[in-house]
Order: sequence, then C-alpha cells, then structure tokens
Amino acid sequence: MYGRGWIIAMAVGVFAVGCGKTNESGDAVKLGNPGASTAETSQDVALPSEPREVVIGFLDAMCEGDGDMVMRLLTTKARTNTAGANLAVASDTAKYEVSEAQLLDDSVAHVECRWSDLDGDMRAIWALRKEPEGWRIGGVAPFFFEGEDPVLFDFENPEEMKQKQLWVRDEMQRRAQPQEVQAQLPANSEPPIRR
Repeated sequence: MYGRGWIIAMAVGVFAVGCGKTNESGDAVKLGNPGASTAETSQDVALPSEPREVVIGFLDAMCEGDGDMVMRLLTTKARTNTAGANLAVASDTAKYEVSEAQLLDDSVAHVECRWSDLDGDMRAIWALRKEPEGWRIGGVAPFFFEGEDPVLFDFENPEEMKQKQLWVRDEMQRRAQPQEVQAQLPANSEPPIRR
C-alpha cells in the first residue's frame, strides 16, 4: 500500500527512484541517454530550461547515478544544504510519468509526478523556483495518505525534512496497525510542519 520508501529516504538525503517512464503504449521505457559518451560529464551537458524537463532530467540523473547532475538541478540553497549527501541511488523496477508544469507565478512552478513500483503507487508534486541560471528544484510534496494534503519536504531545510521523515515513518507504521491496536495507542500529533 505504501510505495513511498524512496521518498521517505529522500527526506534524509538519499534519493532512490524508479528508472523508467511510460510511453504512449503504456510500456515502460528506460530513461537517460544510452548513446552518450562515458567521457561526457554532467558539467558538459546543457541543463533543461522548462520546469517539466528539469524534473525529468532530475529523475533521469538519479536513475543513472549522476549525482553531479542531480545537484546541478537543485536550487542554490538546496545544493548548499544537501552538500555531501548521496543523491543518486537507482532502482530500475519503477515507472514514472511527469505531468505538465503549473506556473504559480514568474518564479514558482509545480510539476506533478506519478510512479509505480513493486511496493505500490505514489504521487507527488515537485516544487521549482526560477533562479538566475534557470528553473531548479527546491522540494517535493508527496501524497502519503489517501484524501489528505501532501507533505512538503523542503530540500533547503534539512532539519525540517528530518522531522517530517520521522513523522511520516511513524504515522505509516501506526496506520498499518489493525484497528483494535490503533485504538490502544496514543494518537500521533500533527506533523511538525505540513504545508
């Protein structure tokens, strides 16, 4: 039911995501640039310019284990605050689809992503900000619980992400308990910050 393990891990600095997207026929396809020269580094590659392409590039880079590209697609503050974290751990069992971007204003965009993996399906909204060098990812807001608002993981605020990661983990465990056991447990408080 909870295909959300990688997104929880992301909250503490380790990203793991499925490495496929769905084409028009519904078949999974491998992302990335299999024809690229191994001598070519992420520093040589032009960055995507539109929010949707930035999210696709980010997910592709994670799948390919290209930590340099992953970092290049984060906001400046997120890069600074996640420096030293391993941000490119791949899992080739999932498929994902990235929707068109919604521009909230000239400098903020949201891009929804859906994916499926062996342990379930997930949906999240990626938050991007336009910086002088282009659109960059500042966070992600996964929908962990049916019918509830998403939980924002702000990559620019690692301490807040750790608190939310622990809350989500505990809340998932609590909700997985049978009803009679849940009735005996104290109710978890609201997440530290849920926006």
